Amino acid sequence: MEDTAYINFHLENGAPGILWVTQAAPGQYCRLRIRVWGDMGGLDWDQEKPEVLRYVPLGEQEQIFLRGHGNGILPEAERLIHLPRGHGEAAVDTWANLYAEAGNRRLPRRIRAPKRLRGAFRG
Repeated sequence: MEDTAYINFHLENGAPGILWVTQAAPGQYCRLRIRVWGDMGGLDWDQEKPEVLRYVPLGEQEQIFLRGHGNGILPEAERLIHLPRGHGEAAVDTWANLYAEAGNRRLPRRIRAPKRLRGAFRG
C-alpha cells in the first residue's frame, strides 16, 4: 500500500525494532499509538486515550498509570506535566517536551531548553 511503511532497525544494545506507519488500518482513525515490547515486558500508549499508560511487566499483572501529579510518577517526569489531572495536554506539549529533551542531548550547552524541560529522559 502506498500509505504504509515498515522500518526495521536495531537499538544500540542490538535489540531489534520495527516501526509501522499506516493510514490503512481499519478502525484506527489515523491515531498515534506507541507500543514498546521487550524481554522485560511492554508499554502501550494511545493518543485517543492520552491519560493512560499501560505497563505489562513480563509474568506479572498489567498496571495502568494515569497522568497527573502524585500518581506514582517519578519527579523527573512529573516536572513535564503542565496541567492538573483531568485536563488533557495537547500534542503540541508532548512534542515540545520531546524536542526539548532531544535538544538538551544534542545542542551545545549555550543553547538550552528552559530548566523545567531539562533531563526527564536520562538513559
